[in-house]
Amino acid sequence: NLSKDAESLKTTASLVCTGHAGKEVWGACAVPDQDAFVTLGDDGVVRVWDCEEKNHGARLCFGIQGKDDKLVGGKAVAARRLEAGGMEIAAGMETGEVCLIGIDGTEGTELQRIAERKKEITDVKYSKDGSRLATCCKDKAIDIYMVGDDGKWQRVAVCKGHASGVSHMDWSEDGEWLQSVDAGYELLFWKAPQEKGAKLVEVKPHPKTSDLCSVGWHTVSCPIGWSVMGVFEGGADGSDVNAVDRAPDRSFLVSSDDSGMVNLLKYPAVEKMTPQKKAMGGHSSHVTNVRVSSSGKF
Repeated sequence: NLSKDAESLKTTASLVCTGHAGKEVWGACAVPDQDAFVTLGDDGVVRVWDCEEKNHGARLCFGIQGKDDKLVGGKAVAARRLEAGGMEIAAGMETGEVCLIGIDGTEGTELQRIAERKKEITDVKYSKDGSRLATCCKDKAIDIYMVGDDGKWQRVAVCKGHASGVSHMDWSEDGEWLQSVDAGYELLFWKAPQEKGAKLVEVKPHPKTSDLCSVGWHTVSCPIGWSVMGVFEGGADGSDVNAVDRAPDRSFLVSSDDSGMVNLLKYPAVEKMTPQKKAMGGHSSHVTNVRVSSSGKF
């Protein structure tokens, strides 16, 4: 945005907008108890955006360094509040690592690097109370972590049973259950360990889905399931919808798709019971992710 001062004849420039560089942005999450979002792109940069300020740039940018000092991209990000103040961000990377970043104001510090997997991390989710962290990746497994006596995240369980790479996950309100969807559109449920054990626990899919009829979900980001059936139109398949997210007050659902649309639906979005959705355009290509802020305002 260039303007010329008539008196001084000096050319000045003002910043219009800043954002991610590189190819795509897939990682996005809402910040708990605040109208802000965290994003992570293929450029390897974590950005925190303040919705209330409505400014043209991120209030924080943190680059994730790889072994060769080059930035490493990722497609999954989650955030939790810390008791001592500030925030922790979990960034799932294309290398299979998970980077834990401590945020204090406008400063970021790498706290821990988890390297249990070799394939790309596709989703990361904190439990509602922040005591557990679940990560999933393209090698069909889900890892569950708890904080050890040294203050570091330690893997306590591995969930195995998916036939293809896991793409989305959600914790239940009480932190006892996980639901997950894979690339083959299979929805599975898992009983999560509640305490740290001496040995790593292997968890199998829960066989009776009827046991979960009354379970309340902390988030709803899995695009497969009874409460989100309405996001698929006639002739659409699982690959057409890239992301869904339910509002915190459970009043509405948003989805993003390959046609460049962000869609607003009443929740639960059940087939034949869902009123006509409101489709909002503007993107020229696939919308990779969509999230609702913690207040539901943005």
